[in-house]
Amino acid sequence: MGVSVRKIDKMYEMFAQDTDGHKCRECNNLEKITWRGKTYYKCKPYGESQSESSDWRLKWDACGLFNKDYEGDIPIIKLITHETEDDQIEGQMDISMFLGEA
Repeated sequence: MGVSVRKIDKMYEMFAQDTDGHKCRECNNLEKITWRGKTYYKCKPYGESQSESSDWRLKWDACGLFNKDYEGDIPIIKLITHETEDDQIEGQMDISMFLGEA
């Protein structure tokens, strides 16, 4: 089951949208990663994984964290945890065990 909320929409929800017309490609929080000959982009404040679930689009309108340092909650963890809590199946392992929240 994938994350049902678009990644950038979660960033807008949490941090608002940049009002100056910047794009994610211009942000110093965007990280370029090359792995096995391919290039991927990740948003550091959103959270990074080795999955396409944290791949970022350069063309997206920037969020309110444009070129700002961020050390708070990681939205990808909030999305996964929220989805897991809502869809928890009896006897299923709780993701919080792996996130250090248990």
